[in-house]
Amino acid sequence: MRIMVICDLHYDKRIYRGFDEGMAWEWLLSIVDYHSPEYLLSCGDWGTAVNVGEFYELLRRTVV
Repeated sequence: MRIMVICDLHYDKRIYRGFDEGMAWEWLLSIVDYHSPEYLLSCGDWGTAVNVGEFYELLRRTVV
């Protein structure tokens, strides 16, 4: 059984300290695709930019 644990994703539509937080969601999807976990456990702070469509896209890949 593979369980992926994340925290502090900070998916937002802004640049913070030189980092484009708008890329966080694509990064998350890419590591979920790469590791193929059965479950994804998030310990909080998804960010403010997550929308329903994107969340369903994640749910098609793994159980959250």
